[in-house]
Amino acid sequence: MLRDYCEFGILPRGGEFALACPPDIEASIYRESKVPESGIYPEIRRIQQPVTVIRAGKTREAGVFDLSTSPTGPDLAAYFRRGRDMAFEDCTHYIPMEAPERVAEHIRRQTEPRP
Repeated sequence: MLRDYCEFGILPRGGEFALACPPDIEASIYRESKVPESGIYPEIRRIQQPVTVIRAGKTREAGVFDLSTSPTGPDLAAYFRRGRDMAFEDCTHYIPMEAPERVAEHIRRQTEPRP
């Protein structure tokens, strides 16, 4: 997913990078994914692969839009069959940009062959 985000989630713009998804659309995805009608949680249960949910350490307050917090619920990993929760206490919503080396190292550890 991180590779997809790097390849398709950001676009070069004027010598820098910008989000490919307009902010209002991205916000609506987060907002609507939490409503019961979205049906996301039964689908999550069907995923067989191990999943690590990495989120910001500070949890979002209901009704407050604050990107220093995590929009990811602290219980999300529990919905996956093989889910694991990992909070980066010193990061905000922008974990891949704030701690790219830590994210890359975590991915490397997860993909290394086990003896």
